[in-house]
Amino acid sequence: MTKVNFYQVKGDAQAVMNLSCQLVEKAWQMNNDVLIYAPENQAAETVSHSLWGWSPASFLPHRVVNSGPESIHILAEHTPSENIDAKLGDHHGLLINLATDTPDWFGRFEMLCEFVYGDDDAIAQKRNRYKFYKDRGYPLSYHDMTNRF
Repeated sequence: MTKVNFYQVKGDAQAVMNLSCQLVEKAWQMNNDVLIYAPENQAAETVSHSLWGWSPASFLPHRVVNSGPESIHILAEHTPSENIDAKLGDHHGLLINLATDTPDWFGRFEMLCEFVYGDDDAIAQKRNRYKFYKDRGYPLSYHDMTNRF
């Protein structure tokens, strides 16, 4: 069953980008592939730029993949595939969700990361997501990162 981690960050989307890069780097060091779900082209470009420039001492190879009009994935993978659309189905480790809603296929992942930040409406949406997971029995963790990012 998918373990769901909620990370509360202080600030804006840049704080989420910083934490996302840190999570990708940690997963990469553990030899795990990562799928990042971004809601739109601009968000995907921001994530990609952040990953390329994350740290002068590390390298987080990735590629941006469009798999639908509102579904953009960023893959940080150890064994790149020639057929990237087929490869999307092979990811089962870490899903980083940068969208407001969670994709229907999140349950195939071992771990899902959700971020709590922003205005009262955005936080209320994440509370609803938390309740959704809790009501269905998913193991939940909450991490207060407001003093780190």
